[in-house]
Amino acid sequence: MSAFERGLDLIRAARYDRAQVELTVAVQEEPGNPQAWRYLAAAYFGVGDFANAEEPARACAELTPGDPAAHLNLAIILRKLGRWEEARAALDECLRLRPDYEAARIELSKHNTYAPPPASWTEEPEFEPFSE
Repeated sequence: MSAFERGLDLIRAARYDRAQVELTVAVQEEPGNPQAWRYLAAAYFGVGDFANAEEPARACAELTPGDPAAHLNLAIILRKLGRWEEARAALDECLRLRPDYEAARIELSKHNTYAPPPASWTEEPEFEPFSE
């Protein structure tokens, strides 16, 4: 059984800490395998380690640029990290690839509900007195 297969079995058993070990070996053995990267991100995500989940999620999205799920996973991780603009860009790419993707629409709703407004929206405008 390969490290990838062992890691996948551990993910299914919700043993994310052990899955991280196996899937790290899997991506070292097969750096071009997007599924190994996807599940490594899932293992980190499963323990709430969003900072370490970003790199494998990004690698998966880069290896499979036409896969909307890869972009959605990256968007969710970036949102969890509070990187709203990057999360929105990943969501936009996801929805560009698959406009009817319900999970992405739900994530977009969360983004629109919780994202802080752009700085330009919160800056006080300069006072300009009426001119005659």
